[in-house]
Amino acid sequence: MVLHIKYLLSYLCLLVVDIERLLEQKINSEVGIVTLREIDVLKARGNIIIYIINLQSKHYS
Repeated sequence: MVLHIKYLLSYLCLLVVDIERLLEQKINSEVGIVTLREIDVLKARGNIIIYIINLQSKHYS
């Protein structure tokens, strides 16, 4: 259980850092375009977080 929570927190932190970096880039650049690759990275992190949450909920059901 502790391991799942550690993974969840680490991926949440990575997701927040990615979003913050992406927003900072777009605010500082003249062209505020988000590329598909950047969106894919955020989606992948989100999917990992959802997977960990699902593992955790299965563990307790």
